[in-house]
Amino acid sequence: MMDQPVSVTLFVFVPPNEMVPEAELAGFERSRLDVSYQQEGSMQISTREVMVDISDALQWMVPGLCFDGIVALRKSGEYSLDLFASDERIAMRRNGDEIELKGEYIEPKVFPADAFETAMIEAGRRYLALSARLWPDRSESEVQNLNERASAAGAIVP
Repeated sequence: MMDQPVSVTLFVFVPPNEMVPEAELAGFERSRLDVSYQQEGSMQISTREVMVDISDALQWMVPGLCFDGIVALRKSGEYSLDLFASDERIAMRRNGDEIELKGEYIEPKVFPADAFETAMIEAGRRYLALSARLWPDRSESEVQNLNERASAAGAIVP
């Protein structure tokens, strides 16, 4: 597979039915959002040729796929995550310089491994900053847990 850039964009669900991209959340009215651990959103992973959109509770999905998933891919070559808000299961498998991502309802898509890992970790780091701004009253243990998971992934893929 030709090495292609991979982009990951996060979206936050804002009632009644709006998906707001992360770049548009600066100065956003926090009272329109749910509590951090219930806030739903989506993650769009794409190259010039493929695109996957995964929706779930952000606090579950983003660290699971962006941090834990990358660590597992490097250690064992495989990772799966049962989503929180649906019966979807996301599976990722590393095969040489490619990563296949698929789900119960998502057709298999292949991404260049290095670019995928980097883009996912960067998205996870942006989520940490976003969640600190949107939910400043999160518990200390929640923040510590997210930071530890980010550190573990960053130690593997700087």
